[in-house]
Amino acid sequence: MRSKSILVSAMAVLVVLGLCGSAWAFSGIGSGTEPEPYVITTVQQLQEMQDKLSAYYVLGGDIDASATSSWNGGEGFEPVGNITTGFTGTLDGLGHIITGLFIHKPSTDFVALFGLLRESAEIGNVGLADAEITGYSDVGTLVGYSGGAKISHCWSSGNVTGIESGSVNSRVGGLVGRSSEDSSILQCYSIADVTSGAWQVGGLSGYNGHGSVIIDCYSTGNVKGYHKVGGLVGDNCYPEGGYVKRCYSTGRVTGGGGGLIGYNFNGGVTYDSYWDINTSGRTSSKGGIGKTTAKMMRQATFVSWDFVEVWDIIENETYPFLRPFLKPIPVTIDIKPGSCPNPLNVKSRGVLPVAVLGSEDFDVSSIDAASIRLAGVAPIRSSFEDVATPVSDSNECECSTEGPDGFLDLTLKFETQRIVEAIGEVDHGDELVLELTAVLSDETRIEGSDCVIIRGKHKPLNKADFNGDGIVDMADFAAFAGNWLQSSIVEY
Repeated sequence: MRSKSILVSAMAVLVVLGLCGSAWAFSGIGSGTEPEPYVITTVQQLQEMQDKLSAYYVLGGDIDASATSSWNGGEGFEPVGNITTGFTGTLDGLGHIITGLFIHKPSTDFVALFGLLRESAEIGNVGLADAEITGYSDVGTLVGYSGGAKISHCWSSGNVTGIESGSVNSRVGGLVGRSSEDSSILQCYSIADVTSGAWQVGGLSGYNGHGSVIIDCYSTGNVKGYHKVGGLVGDNCYPEGGYVKRCYSTGRVTGGGGGLIGYNFNGGVTYDSYWDINTSGRTSSKGGIGKTTAKMMRQATFVSWDFVEVWDIIENETYPFLRPFLKPIPVTIDIKPGSCPNPLNVKSRGVLPVAVLGSEDFDVSSIDAASIRLAGVAPIRSSFEDVATPVSDSNECECSTEGPDGFLDLTLKFETQRIVEAIGEVDHGDELVLELTAVLSDETRIEGSDCVIIRGKHKPLNKADFNGDGIVDMADFAAFAGNWLQSSIVEY
């Protein structure tokens, strides 16, 4: 009897498995499911969303994306999702900010952080600060084309440029280029400046139609285009949809269009919405009511608006602003109560104790325990117990061994290894600040932070590094192929 390898289509299978195995491997923690989403802590992991378009993601902290200005030969970040394969997953930013995102694709459509969203996609609770986005058409900071997705509690600043010019619909917006196919944009805003040489250019969205709605939103950036230019929406289309409700804009509008809505194909519908006739330079619009700057700073102007849970205003001083974006209430947390300093052993397989400290002015029982995240990681247990006294020093790295102070604390347990994976590569002796975020029962956001001292050394495992040499190259393909062939030998 002799041995013979069964190699029918083996090399083809190896190529697919080897290459796709690398592409599908997320370098952070999580499984990409709703209970255990992938936790994004770096701009590289932000780009990895392109490799799994149907997964669940959360941001584990603020993301510095300024390095993208030198990516891909100057083209920058590659938009997640395109006309062939749109993003259908979920991203919850948990209130974090992506700063300095750069994309320069002047001959490409569907250009933004998310190039194209399909039905079932949900994007929420994320800000894009100082974004620099250039594309041809369907261009925005957050989304190029939303085809049935839900976008909520998002904001943007920076510059958006659409290169397409002439009497054509370019669909360029400060947050979203095109919102279509029953999409929704809820409680969002943009202060980005928007420029295009074509039609359908808006401060928030260039196009809104086909059953789509924009509710409780605003834009303040300047908008410049050729035609169908609006401070909030370039073209609000009906009867297929195109509904705008409780929105406003203040930015200067340059080009053919209007203060709030630039154009209504077949008469889009706008309810209880306004624009500033002084700052926009426009006294007319295809929807909404124009008001002076002074009247735009009075609550009485905004009929049927909710100034209890959704909106707020400082009378005669500010325009309305959205309550969900108010800065979180600071709270005191204590990592490893009773320990000072706070060592974090990266080899530990146990739990990391953390306490949110109560006080005379703060009742920890009002915290929604399901919303708690430490470095993007959820706790595995929680209970109430008086365990520690807050440190009086405002330095977040100060610590104390003082015990109970008579006020109930919320004590939490986190899997140490999940925290270690979330913080990434560290060396022995590093001092890190870990941030805890959560919301109260009334949806008010809270945040607190404390320091840890790293004990040991940790370097995240790259799942594509099959031979473990720290470099992903053809040697890894060979190692993978060898292991696969060995397991595929059949004797007969």
